[in-house]
Amino acid sequence: GLAADDLGPVLTLGDRAWRAGWAGAARLLALAEFVLTADGLAHFTEVRGWIDELGPEPAREDVDQLARRLSRLAAGYRDAHMPIAPVEKRFRAILSFLGARPSGAVVFDDDDILDFWRREADAGERAQFRTVAEHFVTFERALAAFGGLTRLVQAGSVEAVEGWTDRVDAALSDLVGETEPAPPLAARLGALGDMPKILTGAERDGIADIVALAPFHRDRPLTVLRAVSFGVVQSGVVNRLRRGTGGGEVAERVDCAEAEPYPAVAERAAALREHVARMTRIA
Repeated sequence: GLAADDLGPVLTLGDRAWRAGWAGAARLLALAEFVLTADGLAHFTEVRGWIDELGPEPAREDVDQLARRLSRLAAGYRDAHMPIAPVEKRFRAILSFLGARPSGAVVFDDDDILDFWRREADAGERAQFRTVAEHFVTFERALAAFGGLTRLVQAGSVEAVEGWTDRVDAALSDLVGETEPAPPLAARLGALGDMPKILTGAERDGIADIVALAPFHRDRPLTVLRAVSFGVVQSGVVNRLRRGTGGGEVAERVDCAEAEPYPAVAERAAALREHVARMTRIA
C-alpha cells in the first residue's frame, strides 16, 4: 500500500511500513533508475522479475530475499566498476581515526600510525603493525591520486570538471596498480632466482621488508623501523594463535626482547645497501 502526507510517502510491504521524506524519495527513485539502467539495462529484466515475484501481498521472507538480491547486485557492480571498493573499509577506519583528532586534518605522522594500530588492537583486531603501515601507504597514495579531484565531491554537476571521467578512471587505475609497467620491486625481489648468489634469502627478505613500505623508507623511516623491529615478535604471536595456542602460552614463548633494536635495523640496512652497491658495480 502507498499513502502520502505533507512529510512524504509511506509505503507498506506486508507487515512492514516504511516512511521517507520527499527529498529521500527522490534520491531513492534516482537509485532505482541507476540499478535498472546500469550496464546498459543488463539487469532490467532480472530486477523486474524479482519485484514481480513479490506479488500483491508479499511475505516478510520474500521482502528479505529481494533486499539480499539487490544488495548482491549493488556489491557486484561496485566490484566490477570501482576498483577502490576492496580498500574502502580500511579508508573509512583511517578517516574516522584522523577526523576524531582535534585538528581533524587528513594528514598523519609516524605516531598517528602507531596510535591507530594500538586502537585497532584495543578493539580486538589482530592486525600486525606492518599490515597497518601498508594500509597507510595505500591511503597516502589515494590522497595523492585524488588530491586534484576535490571538486568532484562538492555540490554541483561533475560535468563542470573537464575530463572528469578520464581523470577518475586514471586515478583509480594508479591506486590499484592496473597501469604499472612492472610488478612492485618487493615482488620482483621475491621472484629472483637463487643463482647467482648475490643476496642470501635473509638479505633479500630484509630488503623486501623495507621497499614494500615505499615511500615510507624515505618519508617515515621510524614507521619502517617499527615494522621491521616488531615483525619477528608479531609473526611469532600470530603463528602461535593460528595453531590454537592459548594467550598465556604465547606470552611465555614469545619474548618482546626478540624485537630487533632500531640501531641494529639501521646498521643492517646500511650494510645491505653497501653490499648491493658493490655487487651492482661488479655487474
